[in-house]
Order: sequence, then structure tokens, then C-alpha cells
Amino acid sequence: LPPTGAEVADLRLWRGNALKIAGRQAEAIADYRASLAAQADNGVAWFSLANLKTLRFDKHDVAQMCAAEARPWVAVMDRVYLCFALGKAMEDRGSYEASWQFYERGNALRRGLGQHDAAVADRCADRTRQAFTAEFFAERAGWGLDDPAPVFVVGLPRSGSTLVEQILSCHSKIEGTMELPDIPFLAAREAKAAGLDPRDWPHAVAAMDAGKLADLGAEFLDRTRVQRKTDKPFYIDKLPNNWAYAGFIRLILPQAKLIDARRHPLDCCFS
Repeated sequence: LPPTGAEVADLRLWRGNALKIAGRQAEAIADYRASLAAQADNGVAWFSLANLKTLRFDKHDVAQMCAAEARPWVAVMDRVYLCFALGKAMEDRGSYEASWQFYERGNALRRGLGQHDAAVADRCADRTRQAFTAEFFAERAGWGLDDPAPVFVVGLPRSGSTLVEQILSCHSKIEGTMELPDIPFLAAREAKAAGLDPRDWPHAVAAMDAGKLADLGAEFLDRTRVQRKTDKPFYIDKLPNNWAYAGFIRLILPQAKLIDARRHPLDCCFS
């Protein structure tokens, strides 16, 4: 049987993403357009075009997006992405009130799907501050794996962490990789192994001895080796949310560098 419209749309979308990463933007645009030809209400494809930053939607594009966003059967996340793409289209045309309305609608829809709880986040931050004191680290001086290779770039999304990574990766001794999921994975895994909620990983880590922490440092290096393509002595892990795991990183890799990219929170939010 021939692939369905949704299958074609997905395949062309993902190929477009790969071409974008490879710097072949014209071909990426062609694949995004092909994805939309297969499924006109594919919100991710519209958003992917908008997220190129340099593309300007024409009147036909805007009409297609408006028609798709108005369809009652469109999936919520497709509608979210359509609203964001329309917000970008209206902004580029100078229709700022309409742009804001689309951004507001998209964010309201997305917020309804989210599970973020500010109170839970506060409690997690409090647990981290309580566990990782200066005295705590002083008692564990010399623990962990003594390897300076990893460079962690952390911070809020849109804080400039990608720019910092790009600057650093231009250095002859530093290799850029990507946003690596390994630190959060290791912390959550150890919490579960101790019978704790994954968010209670500071308690699990606090009970570890020097050998266990060194083993985790070695495991991180081993897990991330697949991302290394050169023999440069340093490499970057640019997962912004690793700011929450700074204490864990310091324990398992005490010689690793942490670079905290900071920008005013409102600037991060609007970006």
C-alpha cells in the first residue's frame, strides 16, 4: 500500500530538519513544503518554516495557515504550532496586534497541555541548595573522576548558551557536540535505584561514596564518547537545564568546567 499523507508529511518533515542542520536551507524549505502538500494542517512543518527566521510567508501561506488553524479537528499541538507560525508571519508584516493575538492563543493552548508546577520546581531547587553546601563539598574534596574534558554550558533557554557554545567550539582544542541528555538520565536513574522519586536525586547522590561518584563520572564520559568526532581534549555538553544538576556534575566530574549563560529572565521569556 502507498504511504498515507501523514506518513509522507512526517518523512519530508524529518528530512527537512536534517537538511536544515546540514546547512542546505533551500532543500530543507522544499521538503517542508512537500510535507505541507501531503498534510496542509501539519503545524510542525509551518513552524519549521517560520523557525528558519529568514523566510517570509506570502499571502497564500497566511491564508493556508489561517484555514488550517480554523479547522475544528486539528490536533491541539498542530494548532499551537500554527499559531506561533502565524504570529511570526503577522510580525514580519508589521501587524503587531494580530501577531500578539496569535502568540497569546498559541501559548494559552500550550499552557493547557503542560505539567509544569512552579511550586514543585521551587521545592526541587530548595532540596538542591540544602544538600549541596560548601561544607558538603569540602568533605568530599578529591572525590569523583579527575578528568577536565567536559565543558558544560548551562542556563535558561534563549539565554545565549548556543552562542557561547559556538564561540567555544571555534577553539582548536574544544569540540562542540549537542544537548546531551546523559546528566539528567544518570541522576534520575540513581534516584530510582535508591527507591526515590527522580526529583529527589540530591538525596541519592548525598549517600554515595567516592568510588561510586568516580564510576558515574567515568560512565558519563563513556556514554558521551559516541558524540566525539575529533581528538580535541575538551568537548561541550550544551544542555541548558543542566543548571539544575550543577552539584551532581561537580561531584562526579570535579575538574569539568561549568559556564552559566545569563540573561534577564524577561528577555529569555520573550525570546
